[in-house]
Amino acid sequence: MKSLSSPVTSAIAASQVGVCELMDIYLRSTITTPAGSSDTLRLCNLDQELNGSRGFSFFKPKVDPETDQGTATTYTFWPWKRETVKAEGTSTNDKLRITASNVTTEWAQMLADVDWQDTYFILRKALHTIASPTADDCAILFIGQVDSYVVTNETITFTLSNNLANLAAELPSENMHTTCRFRWADDQCTAIRFHENNYKSKTVGSSSSTTRIKSADLTEDGATRRYEGQSVTADSTTDKITLSAHGLNNGDRVYFGGTAVPGGLTAATWYYVVNKGTNDFQLATTAGGSAINLTSNGTSVTLYSETLYGADLVAPLADAAITASSQASGWGSQSVTLNGTYSFVTLTGHGFSLNDPFYFDSGTPPSGLALNTTYYVQPFTVDTFGVKASVSGSLKVFGGAGSSMKLTSGAYGSVSGSYESFRVRLTDPNYWKFSDSADWGTLDNGYYQIPDAQSGLANPALKPWIQFDFGSAKAVKTWLISTVADVKLEELIRTIAVFSSSSSTFTTFRHECWFEIPPRGGQFYEMLIPEADSARYWRICIRNRWAASLFYSGLAKVRAFESGVHYWASGRIKFASNTTTTALRNVTRMIKESYTGEVVVGALDTAPANGDTFVIERGCPRTFNGCNERRNAENFGGFLDLPTQTVIR
Repeated sequence: MKSLSSPVTSAIAASQVGVCELMDIYLRSTITTPAGSSDTLRLCNLDQELNGSRGFSFFKPKVDPETDQGTATTYTFWPWKRETVKAEGTSTNDKLRITASNVTTEWAQMLADVDWQDTYFILRKALHTIASPTADDCAILFIGQVDSYVVTNETITFTLSNNLANLAAELPSENMHTTCRFRWADDQCTAIRFHENNYKSKTVGSSSSTTRIKSADLTEDGATRRYEGQSVTADSTTDKITLSAHGLNNGDRVYFGGTAVPGGLTAATWYYVVNKGTNDFQLATTAGGSAINLTSNGTSVTLYSETLYGADLVAPLADAAITASSQASGWGSQSVTLNGTYSFVTLTGHGFSLNDPFYFDSGTPPSGLALNTTYYVQPFTVDTFGVKASVSGSLKVFGGAGSSMKLTSGAYGSVSGSYESFRVRLTDPNYWKFSDSADWGTLDNGYYQIPDAQSGLANPALKPWIQFDFGSAKAVKTWLISTVADVKLEELIRTIAVFSSSSSTFTTFRHECWFEIPPRGGQFYEMLIPEADSARYWRICIRNRWAASLFYSGLAKVRAFESGVHYWASGRIKFASNTTTTALRNVTRMIKESYTGEVVVGALDTAPANGDTFVIERGCPRTFNGCNERRNAENFGGFLDLPTQTVIR
């Protein structure tokens, strides 16, 4: 580990670091490309704007087969992965395999027509922070020729023999796909690794154990660690669990153990907190659901929970947390109750106006109503309304209450009405969705070309978006985000971008982070922004989906917290060589989790004493989200799939 007394780099250098890879492909004959005719393909993995254009401008180096330096040439962005293919014999050099995305049929056919055999590839690294680069301002990583290749509509893969005997030393040894190809020791990440925010000296506090290191110096996290075997009492009369100053929020997940769990619960099964008070709460099987009836108090009941994040900033907001949206607010497949005696529908806080259209999309309707038929609203109260068959028609009378009825806003068969964006909050099973394909632009040869006003990867004008007004400036460091459960993979959101601003119109803003949501709906994922700005208005923009097709589901639930959590996770600690406890000198342990004032580490042989000193270092999970947490996304060296159709953002 690095010594703090001789830092590798300064904070200024860390903010300026930036290296990209350049790939020159020298074809055996000229081909026609969308950029014109050429016998040389110049590509880079730098997906950002420099000097007003995407890609990178650099000089040809003075190496064979390039006989002269020439002039600066623009390298076009093309995502690729590469891996070292180890040779079977000691006298044979290793090979290199490069796989790149192939996003359209036209490109596939063009590349399939190229004579690739023995085509030269040259791969190099170059700093994009040099003001006036020359051919000498790069490192040659690989020079070789194509041995074999495969071209499909999804990918193009080359296997290359090399002219460098030290290929394994020059190139990263780890194969790359879903994780970043660069390690902390790589030149792309070293500055970030040893940035002062990621590498600090700390002092052990009292009450530390062999697995939990406590310290008043550990201030980067703000959330409290979860309950583990906490004694609680249950009351079957009130259906409440009592725990003084428990700190849990509605929607937090808990489960129970002990000699006997309360009646109505199953041991080691997750439940959701509802109706929470300062010292007690009730339970539900779903977030925001009905309280469970406890039939007994249980014996020696113990509580287990997830991390305690603090107060949820979203919960107290009006209009189900959406204060602004690129689309209107409405309901989607929402459970409702029908009163057969008085012929009205109950939907708490329905927000409907006179003659708003809706339809029932599932359930068993009573006589007088039908599924998938447009009806119109006649408001009675804020929670009830009557049903009309037409705008000018009379109220419907239905015989009975039906069962399991669910309602969706807008006219049946229409996906472009005024009720497209659905509420996002913890306590409702509703979700935010969109259905206006114009928000995604015009489909052109496999690419969605978005409007100019939405151009740029870090542009909060990109639709669809939702916006939160927290009432005052908040540094929102932890978000919990869930997409819709029980939908197909292609219907799920993949990447979102988060922005903050002091203005509700986002005329000035800060791009806070990207976040890739795993392709599993219905569960919360932590989005961490350790260096979040303090701002009143926050906006979430959808960047792309897990498929190119346009579907209508969006975010199911969103929660937001000022407390940070797991800042030091994936890192390690190393006790000082002169620390008080002799047995711990120079001992290193990996960090499993981190909370307010403590880190959880691999077991030590002895517990540290108050006053022991150590250095703590953030680790790197080598994921896109991990890179974003460190504000280093521009250096992320991997890509996560090779799409057949691309949405340009």
